[in-house]
Amino acid sequence: MWITKIRLQDLRSFEDETIEFSKGINVLVGPNNSGKSTIAYTALAIQEGFSFNSNYLRSGTDKGNVQIYLEGATDYFEDIAQSGKLIINFNITESSTNIIAAYNGNKRGINLIAQREPKNFVYPYLSKRKVQGYNEDVRDQYASAVTGNLQYLYAKIDKVSNPEKPAYSSYVDACKQILGFIVTCSSSPNGKKACYIVDNDRNIYLDNMGEGVASVLGLLVDLCVADNKLFVIEEPENDIHPKALKELLKLVVKKSSNNQFIITTHSNIVTRFLGAESGTKIFRVDMEFKKKVPTSKIEEIENNPEARQSLLAHLGY
Repeated sequence: MWITKIRLQDLRSFEDETIEFSKGINVLVGPNNSGKSTIAYTALAIQEGFSFNSNYLRSGTDKGNVQIYLEGATDYFEDIAQSGKLIINFNITESSTNIIAAYNGNKRGINLIAQREPKNFVYPYLSKRKVQGYNEDVRDQYASAVTGNLQYLYAKIDKVSNPEKPAYSSYVDACKQILGFIVTCSSSPNGKKACYIVDNDRNIYLDNMGEGVASVLGLLVDLCVADNKLFVIEEPENDIHPKALKELLKLVVKKSSNNQFIITTHSNIVTRFLGAESGTKIFRVDMEFKKKVPTSKIEEIENNPEARQSLLAHLGY
């Protein structure tokens, strides 16, 4: 399944804007507070764990609407999407949000997609992903949880570290290429902790490493196991060296053959690297004040060197 289009009506700074996505990689660029995160969060709404409320309504309005257009929807909504096409409407008011699915001229309520592997559709990798501490319990209920933060990172690393797992070799290769070393798990007083193993008796634990290592590992684990999923990634350039970032982006490109990506960024490296791929769509998100109300616009940037160079210049590069 993949998202073909999202329409935002009276949602935060968006009056009425539509964005048509690539099946592979989509990059959103623009200044702070321009509306990139609103688009990213909207894509999460078809999965449990995220909901709209009155805070999402555009200033001066009492209702808003989000429409998410899906192709291949039989993967997750087999009972109502026999044609593969589905539109999910979120009708937002000051008191509630009503969710309706439209298909073949019919409408009905739906259940959102599960927030647990392998039934999930979205892997959220958001700017607020960092946590104060990691859960050392590696039972399946934590290894399979999809939360948008790094709380259960140890369980996820332990899950993929088994050499019998199909994702193991991909994970090991990614660690070597991006981090320069392999992170696995070792026993701890409360379960297991992620670490770099020095020898039989010595480990360097993840919580003694830089924050950027944990952020990269969270994404690596999900990338290595994902198939037919959507990754919503905010600012992948944070806390990562440019050389490692490029290696990470190579993995994103590789995984885009069977996964969709919506990525927000302020980085010229991310924009240039991913923009060089023929199937990538780049969108510029800008905000201006309309009668003193923040109003955002979305523009798809043409796939030619002049247009992309102009975009980078607009961003200050």
